[in-house]
Amino acid sequence: GEDGGAGGDYEGDEDGASAGQVRAKYERMRKEKEVSEQRGGRALAMDSAVAALAKATFRGVISGSFEDHLGAYIELEERQLLDLLDTLVGEETWGKPSEEEAEKAAASSVSRVGAKVLASAGQVFLNIKKVFKRCSNLTRGRTLLALHAVFTRVLKAYAAKLRVRADAAGKTLCDLKKKDAGEMASEQRCLCLIVNTAEYCSETVGPLGESMQRMLDSNLRDQVDAADTEDEFASLVTFSLTALVSALEARTELVTGITKINWGALEIVGDQSAYVDACSKALLAAVPLVHATVSENYFRFFCEKFAGSVAPRVYGAVFRCKRFSDTGA
Repeated sequence: GEDGGAGGDYEGDEDGASAGQVRAKYERMRKEKEVSEQRGGRALAMDSAVAALAKATFRGVISGSFEDHLGAYIELEERQLLDLLDTLVGEETWGKPSEEEAEKAAASSVSRVGAKVLASAGQVFLNIKKVFKRCSNLTRGRTLLALHAVFTRVLKAYAAKLRVRADAAGKTLCDLKKKDAGEMASEQRCLCLIVNTAEYCSETVGPLGESMQRMLDSNLRDQVDAADTEDEFASLVTFSLTALVSALEARTELVTGITKINWGALEIVGDQSAYVDACSKALLAAVPLVHATVSENYFRFFCEKFAGSVAPRVYGAVFRCKRFSDTGA
């Protein structure tokens, strides 16, 4: 009877309590039992805090404390990337084969050797990937976003260096005093490789930006934009192709060849004029190399650009000739 009375009093206490109080009471009893089993003793005041900490997420808590003080780290990474860039560009062969490659080419009667993208391009992105991985292991906040700006500056610096080299190659090819066929072929190949490299970089920048967005904290992802860098390399493609076209147009000497002839005094018609021979020689030296090196789309652009440039100039040159004899006509 006494046991029943005790049980009745206990049930009565529960009936008088709210559902929330009952749940809290049993939750407290469960936690005390867990702590007792783990520690072999009574519950301590800190046990509930320890249990809560065990379930907490600490990612970014420590590194986040240093976000505002990592400027020196970013500056160091940028300086190292730019120094490596200078080294890579300084060591670039620009399509000229090494002695070993030249020997192999001579032995196999192959005139074109090497890859179709400059070696420095792959190394630039490899260095960027290493820095990206290193930083993303430290933080995914503002410091990683600042590193994206560093990558943008480094890649634009690379594009600028390629543009300088393309401009130098174009000027060399347009200098008609330079007659060395090997040098001319080397400079033409250099321009073709810059076209391919700029295309490769433009296509690689986008995925790099997407990887950066995935790694960044969600509130920073919208600040990643690779469009300007892609445009920089796309512009370099056009610049290099235009340099190739200008060089070929200069080498054909069509306009000067036409205007130098005294068409009014011409009495004998030969197989073809000397300027036609010069034009044919220039085309045979450049067009097959360009076709073999750049993509079909860029080769088509090159041909269309050349035709669109040289045709009106030839047309104008004909009208600048004062008169034609019947033979000359």
